[in-house]
Amino acid sequence: MSTLAAEALPSARPRLDHEPSRATTFVFLALLAIGLGYTAWSLTVDIGAAGVHPTT
Repeated sequence: MSTLAAEALPSARPRLDHEPSRATTFVFLALLAIGLGYTAWSLTVDIGAAGVHPTT
């Protein structure tokens, strides 16, 4: 009975051998872009508040 019950339960492991869906890829890239944009904005505001002008 234990082998029959174990086969009927779905696996709790992640499916790493499958490609991620388009929605997953879109969400990941959107969050990455938001994070990078926030970082750039935050650095710009902090540098401006410090009164230092970038020399690049």
